[in-house]
Amino acid sequence: MRRLFFSITSAVLFAAVMGSTAHAAVGTAIIELVSGSDTMWVIDGQVVVTCSSGTCGTTTGDGNGLSGQVSVQSTNLNGWVINATGTSNSPACSGLNGPGCTNDQEITATNSGASTLTAYFADDNFSTEGGFITSLTSSLQTGTGSSVSSTYYKYQVGGGNTGLTAAQLIAEAIVGNQIDGGLGPLGPGTSSATSSGAGMTGPFDLEDKVVMTSGAGGASFNVGSNIAATPEPGAMILFGTVLAFCASRLKRRSQS
Repeated sequence: MRRLFFSITSAVLFAAVMGSTAHAAVGTAIIELVSGSDTMWVIDGQVVVTCSSGTCGTTTGDGNGLSGQVSVQSTNLNGWVINATGTSNSPACSGLNGPGCTNDQEITATNSGASTLTAYFADDNFSTEGGFITSLTSSLQTGTGSSVSSTYYKYQVGGGNTGLTAAQLIAEAIVGNQIDGGLGPLGPGTSSATSSGAGMTGPFDLEDKVVMTSGAGGASFNVGSNIAATPEPGAMILFGTVLAFCASRLKRRSQS
């Protein structure tokens, strides 16, 4: 019976995980970095980085070849040295413990003086979700007066909005509704924050916006920002039913 219990439980967990994560990215994932008058952005699968000021330092575009993942680096974006990667699971999101709908899985940035860096990560054409869980983590944050905060947005367009330019995707997501009131600011040190918000009928865009501020003495950041879907009620009910069934069988077996 114990073998039956573990077999059924494993099967349910496997089905729930696979059902929530086995989706290829079909949207238009993009990272945009802004500081002062300098703006640069890169789209998933495109090596060329667009720099509005032309003085963004030595930069690299998305050359990792992974669909739904965008990476960008800069040696001098208004004084910032940056390495940022965003991952998207458009058109679907995974559960609470999965990689999420959109995930700025790592933003490392340093600046020697007082400055603000804003990092946007967005993707489009997501499917219907019942709710969202947002999280912000800061595993390394130094510098007096430094802080990091984040805000999350969702934007709906009838029939989806595939084919938008990067600038349009960012702009449309920003004027959308906030998923929640934002997280932070987090002070120096290792810290995290989590919040939740209502779901949305697809297709829609998702965007997370992370703001890093350094004080006069400069600062270093290692930040993660994530939008995940709340666990699907059907999967949770099924799992609970299986647990109740196995518990009753084990109880009857022990009584006999």
